[in-house]
Amino acid sequence: MPQRQLTLVCIALLLWGSVAEASPTQTPSAATPAGLKERLTLIPTGSIIEVKLINKQKIRGRLGAVSDSAFEVQHTRSEQVVTEALRFDAVRSVKVTAKGMHFAAKVVVGTLIAIGVVALVGVAICATAGCSD
Repeated sequence: MPQRQLTLVCIALLLWGSVAEASPTQTPSAATPAGLKERLTLIPTGSIIEVKLINKQKIRGRLGAVSDSAFEVQHTRSEQVVTEALRFDAVRSVKVTAKGMHFAAKVVVGTLIAIGVVALVGVAICATAGCSD
């Protein structure tokens, strides 16, 4: 009986961990310039980001250098690559895109891992308790 309860607790923890890993954590940042600068310094240079400006324009491109008053985004405009410096006070939000696997792929991988662990736990219980009945 204690083995069964332990098995159920392990399964619940694995499923909870895989769902937590698969949940989207990318939310737009706050519009404060200081918070935005701190957030941008944590994002690796060259990452693909989506910037929403105060004038409701969206820019999607690669993050460049971050300075005290602005940051650079390299994007395409009229089929030409343009590097544009954006002031922090002109930005509403910044979101990292194209980072890692898609949500559906994470769910599938997490589910497959959980099924594998459940199968291994079942085989271990069967081997110790004897399932040849």
